[in-house]
Amino acid sequence: MDKIKNIIRKYKLIPCAVMVFVLAVTAYFVKWYRYGDIAGKYGGDVIFFYRYYDIIAVAFIAAAVLIFFLVFVKKSQIHRIYLAACIALGIIFSLVITPGAGADESNHLYHVVGYVNGITGVGDTGQEGTYYVRRSYAELELGQDISVENYIKTAKNFFSLSKGDANDMVEIESDVYNYSPAAVVLYLPAILGILAGRALSLGGVLTYMLARLFMAAVYSVLTYIALKKIPVGKNVLALIMLLPMMTSRVACISEDCVLYAVIFLYIAYVMNAVFSERVIRPHEAAVMVCAGVFMAAFKGGIYIPLLLLMFLIPKQNFGNRMKYPAVVACAVLLAVVVFGAVNYNIFIDVAASGAGSENELMWTDSEGYTLRRMFTHPKEAACMLFNTIFFMGGTHYSEMLASGFGWLQIYTSAFPTAAFTVLLTLSLLNTEGKEICFGGKQRAISLIAVFLSIFIIVISMWIFWTPVGSSHIVGIQGRYFIPLLFAALYPLKNRRCIIKKDIGGALVLAAVLFHIVTFWEIYIRIAV
Repeated sequence: MDKIKNIIRKYKLIPCAVMVFVLAVTAYFVKWYRYGDIAGKYGGDVIFFYRYYDIIAVAFIAAAVLIFFLVFVKKSQIHRIYLAACIALGIIFSLVITPGAGADESNHLYHVVGYVNGITGVGDTGQEGTYYVRRSYAELELGQDISVENYIKTAKNFFSLSKGDANDMVEIESDVYNYSPAAVVLYLPAILGILAGRALSLGGVLTYMLARLFMAAVYSVLTYIALKKIPVGKNVLALIMLLPMMTSRVACISEDCVLYAVIFLYIAYVMNAVFSERVIRPHEAAVMVCAGVFMAAFKGGIYIPLLLLMFLIPKQNFGNRMKYPAVVACAVLLAVVVFGAVNYNIFIDVAASGAGSENELMWTDSEGYTLRRMFTHPKEAACMLFNTIFFMGGTHYSEMLASGFGWLQIYTSAFPTAAFTVLLTLSLLNTEGKEICFGGKQRAISLIAVFLSIFIIVISMWIFWTPVGSSHIVGIQGRYFIPLLFAALYPLKNRRCIIKKDIGGALVLAAVLFHIVTFWEIYIRIAV
């Protein structure tokens, strides 16, 4: 009897069982929400919807148990706990966000398909805006939303194989827009996934999921290295990289996945160089420079200001083999050159906007805003900026953390956003008061970098996406600000807000649990 009690205490079986019971019971009641309406609308096919839900619910509970075990039984280091959570949530959210339902995902998908067709010799259709895809995928007719209908289609065809000849291709129309032709680098995992799916004659859903999982695997590895490398702010970085909105980007085909992972890696190397008590190694400087170039090449260069973080590094940390000005100047110069080389269209558009030329928007027939109009109509511009900050700011903040899933079509309640806000606040507590904090100059540099990136994001959305007559700046999405969060939050860490014990592992477990709550909210909203 004593042996059994010792096992129960050692493996924390009672609190784990309570957690599983609460999750299972809640999952059961959520599952049958509006059953009559759903069953009446979809008939016999509704069984696939509920089976799909069961798989997701069980996977979430298993993930919670795994993280509970690593945190309270194994007492693992946070980077290992994070890796398990990141992989689990990446897999699960690839099911939650149905194929093509991620923001802009179909545009990214067909960008990838175009490259895959070139590699496999399929070629292109010869018509702009159309692409060859296998008939097995085209016949799924999946919509670009997270819905009961798409859950049913995904579940029914999940394990189906490719039908007929591998070369049985049909045309699909899709708009693909990307300023940087070099963005193919960001899609390499997805390209490999689709190539593998075609080689194995997998059906449309499995091929799509394989591409997503390849993307999630690359993100998990790069961010694991980042979390292991960073000497301070591990809890903050881990939570940022596990935000539900970030997870939803990881679990779909998007340029955000690899780009954001590289940015997190860059931040980790910079922070390691800032607080390291040893001289920076040449390969570490090379990683920072290459990551800076990577940031400049994509997303229109909106994250270039993060290069300012390199000025946080004390000069003496470069030692005698590397000169501080040479390394920083090299990083900035290469970033500017690469930005100009791969984003030359931006210069043309900005120049035209400054000259007051008519700005035709990609997504509407309306005339777009120009830089010149901002200066010639200052009152109008000031009102738009005010409305964007004070009336849309809360929406963008929630979109950054845990809302606005899919094509900004599913907004959760304030609870998940508030929950992750609390977790991020707790992550800033200084464990035993021993964690190193920024000095005044370092805080200023970090916050200036954040402000400049936000400024570029706002201005770019203003002149590339906002039609004349709009009450606020259009096109801003909360996810754009996720890579800036660490540089914005870490300056707030101080030696006065202290916690006696490191709670990093518990914060990751809480993040997993709040992911489950977020999924339940998504489920309830699509069932309405």
